[in-house]
Amino acid sequence: STKIKFIICCIKLLNSSYIVDFYINTLGLIVEIDGESHNDKEEYDKKREEYLESFGLKIFKATNLRVLHDLDNVIKELELFVIEHYSTRND
Repeated sequence: STKIKFIICCIKLLNSSYIVDFYINTLGLIVEIDGESHNDKEEYDKKREEYLESFGLKIFKATNLRVLHDLDNVIKELELFVIEHYSTRND
């Protein structure tokens, strides 16, 4: 399986005060690696996600523990997320 190195970085997005871990501009995809800093911030996180999604952005989330200890499955889940949300369907 392919290994992806996650480099912790932050960017400012859409001229807001919200910071995301990774943003893939070509997809409009935000990848969030949630750690302890998100504990007890459910209301803030919900408001933030609603704001970002209002621009048509999609958000994939994984915990930092899963990234550290189960990276292969997190990558598979991310791949499935991209396929599910971005593949064109010829129904």
